[in-house]
Amino acid sequence: MQKILILSPLDETNVFTHASMYKILAEKCNVLSVPMYADYLLQNKIAQNEEEALIFALKSIDTFLKNAEKSSKDIVIIGNCTKDNQFNMIIGFNKATLKLEAEPDLLLTKMQQKYKEIGKVNQILSNLYAPADCESFLIDSELTAKFVLEYLDGVHNGGTPDEQARIQKEKYGRA
Repeated sequence: MQKILILSPLDETNVFTHASMYKILAEKCNVLSVPMYADYLLQNKIAQNEEEALIFALKSIDTFLKNAEKSSKDIVIIGNCTKDNQFNMIIGFNKATLKLEAEPDLLLTKMQQKYKEIGKVNQILSNLYAPADCESFLIDSELTAKFVLEYLDGVHNGGTPDEQARIQKEKYGRA
């Protein structure tokens, strides 16, 4: 079983792009998108505001991972996660530009400043993965999901992707 983190900003503008990745990945993997889960909490009035929803979603990752690890499926977290959780691969996702670089997480930066005096919340927000932890960056949500599936096929097939699942490097464009 592999665990992969697709690092991206946590704000609500990522819900749609994460949904397209989620749709592709969920057929073969246990997937959790932090912004999608936070949006669910907000829409169902379980959380009062976006910040509360994100903190609850980040805290919920540990429970998700414990349950997902009981199955034989690979695990993908989309968004961010505390460094208490280790991953086989961490890649960055940038929906804002065509540059293969980190997209700034302005909401996270704001929350880290706002809650730095609140112990338990600060413990979560100050222990998250950063762009420096990424092996590479990708820019298209559908191709990012397909890249992850090809990587997983390669890992599970002795290091070489299954020919049927093989995606030509040129198709990724800049990946």
